[in-house]
Amino acid sequence: MVALHLIPKLGNIPLKQLQPADIETYYAEARKNGRADGAGGLSAQTIQHHGRVLSQALNHAVATQVLGRNVAQFVKPPRPKRKDISPLTREGVIKLLGAASQTEFYYPLLVAIYTGLRRSELLALTWADMDLEERYLSVNKGIHTHSSESERIQPPKTDKSKRLVSLPIDLVLALRHHRETQEAIWDELGKSMGMGDRIFARPDGSVIHPDSLSKACVRLAKQAGLGGSTFTLSDTH
Repeated sequence: MVALHLIPKLGNIPLKQLQPADIETYYAEARKNGRADGAGGLSAQTIQHHGRVLSQALNHAVATQVLGRNVAQFVKPPRPKRKDISPLTREGVIKLLGAASQTEFYYPLLVAIYTGLRRSELLALTWADMDLEERYLSVNKGIHTHSSESERIQPPKTDKSKRLVSLPIDLVLALRHHRETQEAIWDELGKSMGMGDRIFARPDGSVIHPDSLSKACVRLAKQAGLGGSTFTLSDTH
């Protein structure tokens, strides 16, 4: 994405000369005709991702005193229209979970549907954040990604984002089964699972990247016959 979009469009501008207007122009052009195959514009969601990557790069430049400010923070990328986003129906939820049932994405999707957690919060959860006896989980951090290869765990930006989320008994029972299954797999691999390990990981213990979850959700929705419609899990619970 950086090599295909950001560098060709913005790379010719000296870093210290980059202005908010340049970024506004980039967003507008990407929305109108940003696809690499020339078949139209990029979605608002994709452009938002471009904006996050650009802002992270500029934040690094500020932190290393290459720049005095991050000009990207003054420009808001386009937002998806709310009328194009809708929560899944009960029937849709059943179909989606059915399609995901044999994948590592089943439990993350299940918890997202029940709790409305963001993907960054969801995939940062460890077993220390979950109390299955008292039936709640603690949201106290999130995954922030820089590329498909790197990530960092950070606390929420505001205290309001830190919260306890109650868990219904059906979800508690499902998570207990998930833990037992995960422990059995790790035992076969000669590994022991600790409280600091991620709740949602691949069978070998490796982390699930947030973009992988988003892509899997779209793919599984198509498999479930939900078509290409845009929906949000956070409004479904």
